[in-house]
Amino acid sequence: MTPYIFVYTTFPKQEDAAHVARRVIEKKLASCVNIFPQGRSFYNWDGVVQDAEECVMIVKTVKDQWDALRKEVENGHPYEIPCITAIPMLDANKPFLAWMEEQVS
Repeated sequence: MTPYIFVYTTFPKQEDAAHVARRVIEKKLASCVNIFPQGRSFYNWDGVVQDAEECVMIVKTVKDQWDALRKEVENGHPYEIPCITAIPMLDANKPFLAWMEEQVS
């Protein structure tokens, strides 16, 4: 498995996402966090179809940081059951990967 991952999650508010993003960068759990400000999600919660605005957060990190990163996101997440998913990064340019590793070491 690739040692590099993207971590995908959503938040109800950009402020919540930004707070978690800053913490994971300060703790060197990730090299970069992107927040996409506006999205729309449909899902079933308590038997009712929900239609909610959310922002998407994508975190760039290494697999070795997954457990600590996931816990940090969970701790700062307002949702009862947040989606926090690791997605393998299949390939990237070598200078970027070197920079990623430098940021999380």
